[in-house]
Amino acid sequence: MTEGKVCKTCGAWKPFSEYYARSESRDGHRATCKECHEKRREALLQNPQRLEAYQEQHRVASRKYSKRYREEHCNDPEYKAKKKLADRKHYERVRDEWLAQQKQAYAQNPEPKRLQSRQWHRDNPTRVQVSHVNWKAEQRGTEGSFSYLEWVALCEKYDNRCLCCGEQKPLTVDHVIPLSLGGPNVIANVQPLCGICNAKKGNRTIDYRPDDRKEMSAL
Repeated sequence: MTEGKVCKTCGAWKPFSEYYARSESRDGHRATCKECHEKRREALLQNPQRLEAYQEQHRVASRKYSKRYREEHCNDPEYKAKKKLADRKHYERVRDEWLAQQKQAYAQNPEPKRLQSRQWHRDNPTRVQVSHVNWKAEQRGTEGSFSYLEWVALCEKYDNRCLCCGEQKPLTVDHVIPLSLGGPNVIANVQPLCGICNAKKGNRTIDYRPDDRKEMSAL
């Protein structure tokens, strides 16, 4: 027989698969079913005053539960995908308000923000480089992008050495097929070169990578 219980809100018997987990409860599940829980959540979201009062009332317990849940599911791919989607929705919901607050804070006291920005750029040159490459590609109308972590992994794959001269120098992003010749801005079309070798290569299609020819043929 399937295990389950009666929902506290709708009064219907449902199997445990229809309830969210809750480790503090006796049976390990919430008292209300998923359907009732989502209805209540939507009602709270549509009533800002009620939502604020609810959050204030349960703030401490909610933070403890969220922290424990993140620690327990930090390596779960499904959780990561859901969290990424939720973070994106939250950002889209508060983006305009957040940008307005940032602009107002900058207008009121610009110098600390400038110093903070300059310091961040000095401390994170690799992130700045990747962001700039993606921005330039977007301005050109080139498809694709790659992340900071993908670039770091690519450099580590080749022992942080320039693939042309073989020396360990500060590396720059080079597109095997240049963007000006129609190459995509994706990690499969990127190779790490030092600044001198990158400048010598110029606007030519040269693949210095020893083992990525198959990836290039798929582009």
